[in-house]
Amino acid sequence: MTKAVGVRLQTIANSFSHSKLKNRILMMKQLKSNPLRMFRATFIVPVAALALVTFASPEPAVPNVPQTVSRTDATKSRPLVEYKAHEKWGKSYHNYYCVNLGEGVWIEEIGKGSYIEEQYFRHSYDDTKSHPTMMLNGKPFDKNSLPKLTNKDLKKIEIKHAGRKMLVEGTTREDHLNIDGESLTINLITTPVTIPSNVQGNVPRVQTLLLPGKGELYIKNGKAEPGDWMHSSVTSWEITSYNYSVRNEFELSKTKPGFKCYIYASTETQQKDIDRAEALMREMGIKNYEVVRNLPKKHFTDTELRQWAKAQKAKGTAYDKLFDAMAPEHMDCADVHRQWHIVKAVYGRK
Repeated sequence: MTKAVGVRLQTIANSFSHSKLKNRILMMKQLKSNPLRMFRATFIVPVAALALVTFASPEPAVPNVPQTVSRTDATKSRPLVEYKAHEKWGKSYHNYYCVNLGEGVWIEEIGKGSYIEEQYFRHSYDDTKSHPTMMLNGKPFDKNSLPKLTNKDLKKIEIKHAGRKMLVEGTTREDHLNIDGESLTINLITTPVTIPSNVQGNVPRVQTLLLPGKGELYIKNGKAEPGDWMHSSVTSWEITSYNYSVRNEFELSKTKPGFKCYIYASTETQQKDIDRAEALMREMGIKNYEVVRNLPKKHFTDTELRQWAKAQKAKGTAYDKLFDAMAPEHMDCADVHRQWHIVKAVYGRK
């Protein structure tokens, strides 16, 4: 987990170019480094998975590429689709379609999930190597025939996986996501739609702060499994050089009716950390929170971890399933970062 730059990025993005395990281990390696840049995230991974979060290392801001889009800007009229040619992204250059959203757009990834976009009002689809099929109400268009409409006309985005390569930009921070994969079919719908009652917004209505001990702070969208210190994202108490702290995670979610935050403390958590978390709730104006104390946390010796890995291998557990298999054992992320080389050795991984 990178120090979260947003568990909140519950959008259409998936770390398709890396296995979940690799991403999570990479995330661990960021534990003591500067935060930012998740992507991380999976979607579409549904909220449960996205509460899970995917991660990657920080990517420099992209010169001349549209950056942060605020909720206020989302109410302004913008071109529905823009085409960006040969824009620098980190060390490489990309061509991509940029779709500007208004508020309340329904996002549906066919066969995977569906939500109302409440956070990210610019979705960009890479057109460099694998080319998305762009459609307007079921009719194809390309960079030479962009729709002459605005973001206010957009009602829904349908995404079909013939592949998956996207750049996603965020709102309150410069959230960018660059994911390798094949092309997608993106259907922009401007005709009236009826959103099913079970389709919810992608701002979490429940979040969990996890205090594993030693002043560490993790966060997860949704209610975390008690004693699971792994399916979460490392975050920061104080503002970092990226102008980010855990407070950013609550900016939108705390405004939602019925929002609740759980605070999980392990058997190793000091009272001062619990007090600090409760002070954070008061600072953010969050009254609906619950502290859960004395949750289990286990430290494996090298020998114990090697035996565990051998047992998993004997059972036929695939390497990319080991992270999920370890989570119920109450191992901490810091230990995973420090000791996972033992598991890799058992599985013959470098």
